[in-house]
Amino acid sequence: MSIIQKLFGSKGKYDDVLNRCDLLMARDEILDFHKIVNAEGEAEGGAYYFKKEYVAAWETFRGNPNIDNARTLLEVAPKLIEYFEGCSPSGSFYATNQYLKKHGLKK
Repeated sequence: MSIIQKLFGSKGKYDDVLNRCDLLMARDEILDFHKIVNAEGEAEGGAYYFKKEYVAAWETFRGNPNIDNARTLLEVAPKLIEYFEGCSPSGSFYATNQYLKKHGLKK
């Protein structure tokens, strides 16, 4: 939580989702997305490139998946909110992960 939020209790526009989200799961799902995109680029004989602002925010979140870093990532790439929503208890990624764990197919 940032010092501004601690002092004034301000709430980020993504906080409702982020407070419910399994941030480690979101990190892993976004990492899987990157692997798929990179494989697709290689298969087409090229590569995908990302803006340096995105790469910096992603690398920070990947290394330390907390709400502040998630907010920063979402400010740069707001469409990723779908991953965070999907990694919340009512989301599709969350449900799939729970099913796989229940049946011993995932740790």
